[in-house]
Amino acid sequence: MNHAKARVMESVTEREMDMYYAATIYDKVYKYITTNKEREFNKANIEFRLADKDLGVHSKVQALITGEFNKAMLEVFPNVRAVIVPYTGLNGLDTAPMQSKGIMIFNSTAHSHFVAERALALTLAVLGKLVFYNNNLMKGDWSKRTEPDRVSWTSLSNKRVAIYGYGIIGKEIHRLMKPFGIEVGVLDYRNRRPHDVHVFKRLEELAVWSDVFVIAVPLTDETNGRIDETMFAALKKKVLINIGRGQIIDEDALYESLKSGDLKGFGSDVWFQYPSKDRKIVMPSKHPIESFDNVVMTPHCAGFEDHSLELRYSDVADQLIRIAGGDFRGRKL
Repeated sequence: MNHAKARVMESVTEREMDMYYAATIYDKVYKYITTNKEREFNKANIEFRLADKDLGVHSKVQALITGEFNKAMLEVFPNVRAVIVPYTGLNGLDTAPMQSKGIMIFNSTAHSHFVAERALALTLAVLGKLVFYNNNLMKGDWSKRTEPDRVSWTSLSNKRVAIYGYGIIGKEIHRLMKPFGIEVGVLDYRNRRPHDVHVFKRLEELAVWSDVFVIAVPLTDETNGRIDETMFAALKKKVLINIGRGQIIDEDALYESLKSGDLKGFGSDVWFQYPSKDRKIVMPSKHPIESFDNVVMTPHCAGFEDHSLELRYSDVADQLIRIAGGDFRGRKL
């Protein structure tokens, strides 16, 4: 072997040893990062690939961008040390095997403002009866505008707003609603005392205190079905908004509360039933939630603002660069 060829092989071997192997199962994430972050990844010595979890073992991958991870995927990615979810929700991860292997979990909150903005929009739409007025006017019905019993709406001003889940999104909801002169109440969490909020020990007490109750917690074993019959009794004549996950609410209890007229209004971006590749048209609930004129629905699109995907993918790429450099500060969950 000549010396020039030996030097080339030596340099490749040195670079190979210094590489940080990462992959994503998402075509769009791969396309964005390879188009916009190639220079930064090369500088950080990150070897980035599009990985299909059904095509053999990816033994070199140390970091994986995915919203789904379970015990079976450990066999496909046996040496993964970090999983980055390119959005907020972590309910697609089986965290038990991940914790046993010491796999670190990261997510992106770059689109949190847009999710919080959707919570505000839903709140204003339900209180302001916007969909009700719109649907009536499309039929020429002016909602008794000139009559003594005309249909009025409710302002958000000076209301008591409960935010169940006072994390990044919850705090942003507070910031966006603050100009309305609201009071904010939150559930006590690990004895934290956030500034400028009322803290309650029990969720039912928080519900009774509130005029508007916003769900912004992630779906966990603890929060699954937490808004149940007992909570709906506490939410009588309140407005309920959900930008967390559908399963946080007991579906049957929600329907009964709407049917009885106990719940003043409901707005949600997250649901109980979703379309699939085979079923494109799917109602969001097994119950006719859409039949109530005090309900406002959006199709789990709060994070799909015009520029949100670019922000999320860029955030994920920046996290990966930091992780490859050994910097995990402030991002590990």
